[in-house]
Amino acid sequence: MRRFIALLDDEDDISHKILLIKILFSADLFSDGLLRQYMDIIGHIDEIDMKYMLLMDIVHMIFLRPQYLYDEFYTDRRRALDSLADEYDLHYPAKERPRDTRIRVCVLSFVIGHYKAVVNALRTIAQSFSGKNCAIQMIAFDPMYYSPHVVPKVPITTFPSSLADKENNDAALGSDIVYITEKNIRLKQQKTLDAISDFSPDIIIDCSDDYTILSGIYSQFAPVLYVPIRDTNNSQHNHKVYCSNVDRKLAVNARFQTVPEDKMMVLPIFIEKPPQVTAFARSDHGFQDSDFLAVTVGDRLHYDLTPEFIDAVCGLLTKEPAIKWLLVGKGIFDYIKRAYANLVESGQIVFWGYEEKLAGLYGMCDLYINPNRLGGGLSISEAIACSLPIATTKNAYAGAWFVDENDVVDGDYYNLMDFVLKLYKDKNYYKKAVTRVKQRAYFFSFEKFSEIFYGQTLKMIADWKKGLLRA
Repeated sequence: MRRFIALLDDEDDISHKILLIKILFSADLFSDGLLRQYMDIIGHIDEIDMKYMLLMDIVHMIFLRPQYLYDEFYTDRRRALDSLADEYDLHYPAKERPRDTRIRVCVLSFVIGHYKAVVNALRTIAQSFSGKNCAIQMIAFDPMYYSPHVVPKVPITTFPSSLADKENNDAALGSDIVYITEKNIRLKQQKTLDAISDFSPDIIIDCSDDYTILSGIYSQFAPVLYVPIRDTNNSQHNHKVYCSNVDRKLAVNARFQTVPEDKMMVLPIFIEKPPQVTAFARSDHGFQDSDFLAVTVGDRLHYDLTPEFIDAVCGLLTKEPAIKWLLVGKGIFDYIKRAYANLVESGQIVFWGYEEKLAGLYGMCDLYINPNRLGGGLSISEAIACSLPIATTKNAYAGAWFVDENDVVDGDYYNLMDFVLKLYKDKNYYKKAVTRVKQRAYFFSFEKFSEIFYGQTLKMIADWKKGLLRA
């Protein structure tokens, strides 16, 4: 790694510097210092589209490896996004408000379709305004679907067009959806602003997932509520940020300084009940009734399961043969296969693969073990809906959102395994954990979320008109 760092310091060509950094990141030889250096390099790029692509791509990078965040990352990126919007010379075309007494709600999403968690979040928002005196418009601005003037020389994350999933989107959401299909990056930004202005919203629900450069502009014309898809930390301009727990958010904010307490809108999390599915039979999958089945679910397990997490879990498995670990989702598990081949061969570690009927699998399991990661919220919420206890640390972002405070471990992975062991050994303690999960699922009812969410958005609109909100 030191050799790569030396090459980076000696290299004058910015494109070569970017390539070296992406190689280090892909090899997991990264650091918070390199991320800071990368942000500085991006700032010195002359080609505006290239700068845009890298500033969008970096969101995906930190989603995969949040351990490399440095304290000022979000404030540095916010300045870079604002500067980029200025370079593109974008403007908000103020329009006369339609003669309409309805509350006009604009839901701005980085993508619609393709991702179940995003569709679920948007449907929950739409249903919260359904049957009320509201007009709702959703805008899929597809920030990572473009045709740039400059072809990137490094791998860049892209998304497919939301329009490709239009039929499913219409069926799932039942709302007016505007698709920004423009592939020219600057025109895409301007057409997004045009679409917002054309609708003339009373409030903007920002589900951009930190993928927009426009918030510094549209936040001047309507109150903005940022609804995180993965993490409350963000680089955007907004007036309120949806948080489920102020104490936990304040602890995170002490480091990143992204969401002041007066901007936190405290709302319960809505957990959608999965379809009724019969629990899988253990005997059909080679398990005994006496086994303690722990499950971890995710689409990016090869990133989420770090050697530190794997070592902690496998250390416990080695001591307790009745504990089995099911890994559900896509992943390349070379480290596990190499370091813990005996546990794989004995059946204590099971590479389950993709599972469509998660509720059936959860019904067979005893516990969900969650690594420290930004994602995982959908599979965790479904586990809670199935009354499955969650083992997670307070550093697990989405995981810590959902779980009862009594079950969030304040410590490292070995402290987490102590918690797992107690759940396994102490049957009475486990029963109490199941009871808390059931209460948590009830707390996250749609009716409760919808009532509070709708009331808070009305209050935001009123406070905006009184000049009480600041972005």
